[in-house]
Amino acid sequence: MLRPELLVVGGGPKALALAAKCEILRELGKADIGITIIERREVGANWCGDHGYTNGLQHLGTPPEKDLGFPYNSVFGPDVDAMMLRYSWHAFRVYQRRYGEWIDRGKRHPVHKEWAHYLNWVLSLLKCIPVIGEVQNVRYSKGMIEARYATQLGKLRHCKADGIVFTGPGEPQKVRGSQHTWTENITNGKNFWQRLDVFAGLGSGNVAVIGGGETAASILLALLAKAPNLNIDLINRHGTIFTRGESYHENLMYTDSGVWKELSAVDRSEFIRRTDRGVFSVESKKTIDHAERVRFVSGDVRNLVEIGRFVQVHMERDGKAVDKLYDKVVVALGFDAFAPLTMLSRDLAPELDRQEIIEGVDEYLRVPIANNPTSGYYYYNIHMPMLAAMAQGPGFPNLSCLGTFADRVLQRYTSFAE
Repeated sequence: MLRPELLVVGGGPKALALAAKCEILRELGKADIGITIIERREVGANWCGDHGYTNGLQHLGTPPEKDLGFPYNSVFGPDVDAMMLRYSWHAFRVYQRRYGEWIDRGKRHPVHKEWAHYLNWVLSLLKCIPVIGEVQNVRYSKGMIEARYATQLGKLRHCKADGIVFTGPGEPQKVRGSQHTWTENITNGKNFWQRLDVFAGLGSGNVAVIGGGETAASILLALLAKAPNLNIDLINRHGTIFTRGESYHENLMYTDSGVWKELSAVDRSEFIRRTDRGVFSVESKKTIDHAERVRFVSGDVRNLVEIGRFVQVHMERDGKAVDKLYDKVVVALGFDAFAPLTMLSRDLAPELDRQEIIEGVDEYLRVPIANNPTSGYYYYNIHMPMLAAMAQGPGFPNLSCLGTFADRVLQRYTSFAE
């Protein structure tokens, strides 16, 4: 019997959580699943600070103990959890001979660059070697998922698998309804980090950051540290910033998907709104509160237009139009997790709207493709954890339950399926 093959797009924590668990299941004789990781640049690219999304110096938002095996309660058994400890954050610190120091200094969250080092250390222990390339399109052929990708040299290659997992945050979101493009004066949460020195060189200029979530928070903190003389307007429709705490009951929802399923749809939506979208961490908010050059501006941004060397921000406030000019604008509205769907061929592309998709993500974190008159939805093996928050739990899109994430996907290809 041929072993199932899994294709993973992106070489970040989710890819390595899958690869590590696959290797352990194989060693223990519980399952034999082949895995191919296709990564555009390098493992941990979105964390190291060299390719956007971060400059590598921000502190990790989640505790590093929430590593590739967390919460160590695998459906495949406690022996799998015990072996996953070899790929844990603690094992990495022991390898560095800095475990005691980290404990004594209060177990501070590492910066993103060090998290990338951890991921590459795990990779060095695995037999899986990522393919460096960029996936261009995905189609269904003879019962298999087939991805076409371009190598570093620009040559086209094909890879077939029984299932595909899309990881990573997706593409930066634009202002809805605006026709703006990304330029030197209008940047986003991905390319801003490669232009931070340009912002620092403005001196006492005026900058707008549009958004109210952690993407906006990290950009604000970077500007305050690197360009303290800038006047910064943080623009969002609330005109203020909300924070989330780190209580046991909040964190439990991110860790335990079983508890999450006990909530109603209304309660799930409200929980995500209050703890994950449009909120700053308490630590970030404290720093920003002390910054005298930061203003909170209420407005629903509708359009961005470059006028000479300035950017005009057109917004509405209480039904009235308001225009303001800035030297530069950062659109920090987060990322579009639906972006990978544009790579799917017509036969795979979902016929459902976005709300139906996020409500229909199944227990294996697969997105629904179409309505099925007899069984509700129809699924191919297209796993998209970034869209699984509402249906399966808010921890799946982030780093909150990587061990459970790997279990959910791999169950689809083993006898341990629910």
